[in-house]
Amino acid sequence: VSTSDSVKHICAAEDRVYVLTESTVEAYDYSGKIIKTYSLTEPYRDFYKSGKYIMLKGHNKIDRIEF
Repeated sequence: VSTSDSVKHICAAEDRVYVLTESTVEAYDYSGKIIKTYSLTEPYRDFYKSGKYIMLKGHNKIDRIEF
């Protein structure tokens, strides 16, 4: 897995690895192939994966995306 942005958080769930950077959330399979990318419009510090959703934690708010 290679990214040009600073990595903020990594999570392994089910058969994927999820990476939060300054500008994206990315999902990779365990061979390192990128599966999905979601572009962010705001900065987030952390996230939690729950089913088909990712809960993004910002400085003073929490957002949910379907991923």
